[in-house]
Amino acid sequence: MNYTFIYSLSKYINKIRLISFITFVSIIIIYNYIYLSLKIKARKLNEEYSYIISELDINFTNNKINRPIRIGIYTISLSDGGLQRITAKLINYLDKFKIFKIYLFNQREKEENEYKISERIERVMIKNTDDTKFLIDKINKKKIDVFIYQFPIQREIKALNNLKNTKTIFYIHSSFFYWLYSKIFKVLDIYKEYINSKYVISLIPLESDYLFKKWGINSILFENFLTYDYNSTIPSDLSKKHILLIGRGRNKFKRFEIGIQAIEYIKNKIPEVKLLIVSKSIGVDNLKNYIDNLQLNYNIEFSNYSSDPSIYFKDASLNYITSISESYSLVLSETKIHGIPSILLGLDYIAIAKNGTIIIYDDRPETLAKESIKILFHKIYKKKLSKMARNSMKKFNNENIYKKWKILLLSVYNNYKNYKEYFVSKVNKTKELYNILQKQVILLNKRMPDLKNITISTMENLVNINISNYINK
Repeated sequence: MNYTFIYSLSKYINKIRLISFITFVSIIIIYNYIYLSLKIKARKLNEEYSYIISELDINFTNNKINRPIRIGIYTISLSDGGLQRITAKLINYLDKFKIFKIYLFNQREKEENEYKISERIERVMIKNTDDTKFLIDKINKKKIDVFIYQFPIQREIKALNNLKNTKTIFYIHSSFFYWLYSKIFKVLDIYKEYINSKYVISLIPLESDYLFKKWGINSILFENFLTYDYNSTIPSDLSKKHILLIGRGRNKFKRFEIGIQAIEYIKNKIPEVKLLIVSKSIGVDNLKNYIDNLQLNYNIEFSNYSSDPSIYFKDASLNYITSISESYSLVLSETKIHGIPSILLGLDYIAIAKNGTIIIYDDRPETLAKESIKILFHKIYKKKLSKMARNSMKKFNNENIYKKWKILLLSVYNNYKNYKEYFVSKVNKTKELYNILQKQVILLNKRMPDLKNITISTMENLVNINISNYINK
């Protein structure tokens, strides 16, 4: 008998047993560590969840969550525009909420000049923007609980309404007046899809609190986040005869040419007047040529738009909002916080239209010039408007808006049916909103002779009619 072989075999078997035992014990230790870590993480998550529910004073049936709530937000990019700026602001606020995991769905790769967001945000590229299934597959793959959608694309709205495991909040950033004025009437069909949507956010009181009710759309009125803090903002000293015109100058619906034409009249009374057009330089050659032809180069200056336009606010005396339609107007909120009076062309339906503003109901440069001269000439009147503008923004607070978003998202996640009680105003403004609609119909008839057959009744039944029947041929 070979004892040496038997001894070696026995030694080898014991070594294998020892390794197996050590491996087994290691697995048990690692498993217990992971289990304990997950348990601690889950406990902390639910402690945070319970604390937030208590803080917000909401009672949900489900008082526990198994993982962070996955929130998806969809945008084209995070650069160039108010919607993009607000989206970045919303993402950064929601990222502070530890029970949320945020996913940014966007159509462009990360850009150098985009508004900054946390590095923790996971980006999901939507390259095939013509394929609705591609978007839906991405949402399902990431197991998104609540999706914030911001586009007026009917086929995607319809598909999102049919999702079973993801709840969608439709965040509307455009006024329906935009589709009327641009004559893209087919887009109005999106409002028929909103009727089938459980959660719709509107920024416009006239739409959310009046027209949408007529159309059968379940919506709540929200405000946009502010880009400047009221308490840390130094108001304009109103020392210069400077007028601001801010936005995408290349967009024909911003109608910068009306502001330019007004300067031709104003300079005859106030030679030192300056119109500062704050816009990206792309696509504004037509405006520059127009200014050359009117010989207004001394009185009109172009300045490049930046993510912080406050450098133009320190001594400006007036702001123009010449857009044919708006939903909230980030520029108006920014200039009002800085105590700069504004003149709006018919935009009485936006939430912050009142106080420190003058609203005129025609598009004549002469009318705009007349109101401008009145403000620029009279210091007491200008200071009064300035004070009213700034004071009107005191009630808006990003922390309050952040709280509203938390309530909304948690309510949507938990299927909480009574969430609207936190957002609906107790004040009945039906008569006021009807009067605004009446003025808007008159303005629409005046601006668009093709649509002069549209009445208040037409507006109140817009989702049930064929708009082409109301076009004057």
